[in-house]
Amino acid sequence: MQLSRRSVTIGLLRLIIVVGVLGGPLAAVASAHPVYRVRPGDTLSEIAKNDDTTIIRLERLNRLSPTSPLLAGSELSLPAPSVPELRYVVAPGDTLSGIALRFGTTPAAIAAASGIASSGPILIGTTLRVPSLASGRLERPEASVHTLDYVVAPGDTLSGIALRFGTTPAAIAAASGIDASGPILIGTTLRVPSLASGRLERPEASVHTLVYVVAPGDTLSGIALRFGTTPAAIAAASGIDASGPILIGTTLRVPSLADGRFEPPAPSVPELRYVVAPGDTLSGIAVRFGTTPAAIAAASGIDASGPILIGTTLRVPGVSDAGSSPAQSSYEVRSGDTLDGIAARYGLSLGVLADMNHLDVDAPLLVGTRLVLPAGASAGGAPGVETASVRASLVRWADHYGVSEQLVTALAWMESGFNNNLVSSAGAVGVMQITPETWDYVEQVLLLGQSVPDTADGNVRIGVAYLHHLLHIYDGDPYRALAAYYQGARSLLLQGFLPGTTQYVEDILALAQRF
Repeated sequence: MQLSRRSVTIGLLRLIIVVGVLGGPLAAVASAHPVYRVRPGDTLSEIAKNDDTTIIRLERLNRLSPTSPLLAGSELSLPAPSVPELRYVVAPGDTLSGIALRFGTTPAAIAAASGIASSGPILIGTTLRVPSLASGRLERPEASVHTLDYVVAPGDTLSGIALRFGTTPAAIAAASGIDASGPILIGTTLRVPSLASGRLERPEASVHTLVYVVAPGDTLSGIALRFGTTPAAIAAASGIDASGPILIGTTLRVPSLADGRFEPPAPSVPELRYVVAPGDTLSGIAVRFGTTPAAIAAASGIDASGPILIGTTLRVPGVSDAGSSPAQSSYEVRSGDTLDGIAARYGLSLGVLADMNHLDVDAPLLVGTRLVLPAGASAGGAPGVETASVRASLVRWADHYGVSEQLVTALAWMESGFNNNLVSSAGAVGVMQITPETWDYVEQVLLLGQSVPDTADGNVRIGVAYLHHLLHIYDGDPYRALAAYYQGARSLLLQGFLPGTTQYVEDILALAQRF
């Protein structure tokens, strides 16, 4: 189709008008940027530094490449003067639109200045750069957020604490640097922000704690019941595993949810004051009074693995007559007797019997010598026979599996005091404190399906066989083998030594020196 000269002329006039109309605003926008005339010797970095900007901004604004020459006399557009801005820390309940409204700007302007997405969430504690579109000085609104340090008590939940202080779980979690969906541990210090005006007041404390030393026969559930709390609360406050055994002499922190003053119950375990005499050892005193070295050490505030000084007064738990020493029995050495034979007959270790009588285990035993034996020790009495039987089983199975007799004996003493009737809160039973799972594993895997009778001797066999297996796993290292016996091999692999494991192992290794 051919166009007339008139139509072409009209079209050209319309194009000129449109260009003219658009040219005005475009020129105005371009002229909004200051212009700098390049001088000889100028560099882009010097110009950027003098104008408080960056080389990249200058390159983008002037469509320059890093290799473009900078010619003297050419004009460079400089960035427009910066907008005043404020650094603002996001508080609980803040939104981007709310902050923008408060400071007279827009969400998009804050997002661009802060390098965040305007459509995404903003995290409490994030520092935002807030530019202001309004003229004049940018003023920060008066702060309205208060914080309190709060120590988590038994029974607390994140939602409950948030409700108590008029805030939200997410706000507490963000301020404290924890996961809002995870558990909170008793004793953890939380930072609690509040959106309410005025001073943030802490509710009156209602949790009390007591330091309690584990006595023979104690269980975590029993202690919790006695003090009106829960096993989990005691375990969390004491840094121990609620499902594991508790050792005699361990110091626990017992929180109570009850109101009022927290009073410990009257002591239910009698004790005796004993003055250390020359030749005494902690293990010897423990055997003499029917308790354990750990119990005496804990009650007396001393180190069970350290030496005891002559003249030191010890507190011996578990002795009913606090005014006198227990009645001791004695034995007159006969022809053919040996010290280790007498020890085995009465269910004692050679070291303990020698310590009690201040004898050298390698010295000859003279006929007619009267040996002091622990109270209740009798070759013909029930307790003596039972203990001697256990002691004989330990020697027998230690020899059978090629394990140190002293190590096995110390382990059995630490676990139960040679008491085959002992049952722990975790369900471990007998001399070696074997759980049903461990018993089944030893029978089915280590003994290839062989059934072991549920007797004191059978319990000792299962425990020694399992210890032998652990020693094999850990290349004969008794330290790691005992740790796995106490804590579990899988737990030791995944978590390392738990609180209490190291002390348990060191106590047994120290006891082994005395057996």
